[in-house]
Amino acid sequence: LDSEEEVSHIKEVAQEYEPLVKWLKEQLGDRVQDVKVSARLVDSAATLVQGAWGMSPMMQRYMRAQAASTADGAFALGARNQAILEINPDSMVITKLRRAMETWPDAESTKDMVMMLYETA
Repeated sequence: LDSEEEVSHIKEVAQEYEPLVKWLKEQLGDRVQDVKVSARLVDSAATLVQGAWGMSPMMQRYMRAQAASTADGAFALGARNQAILEINPDSMVITKLRRAMETWPDAESTKDMVMMLYETA
């Protein structure tokens, strides 16, 4: 972000999408650490990025393998991916998901859209 105008625009868009961001966080629960409006996505609807203290995918595989090899599964709690879901407000997918959230938030098809977005991010 180079200019104050761009920063101002991103803040406005983030505020506009705040209801969707909160709703997505509720829908995804423990699957994500946070949901944010992204300023860097161009073509993709969403992406998952590691949080500051998140584990790399390799470490997650290692932790899952350790949990599977122990009887008590002591490592299972640490193996969760606490990534941040960044959404692209300019994407048609996000626009349609926002519309679905506003009109049919409890519909099974709307919840399926959320899971598809998460799984393809």
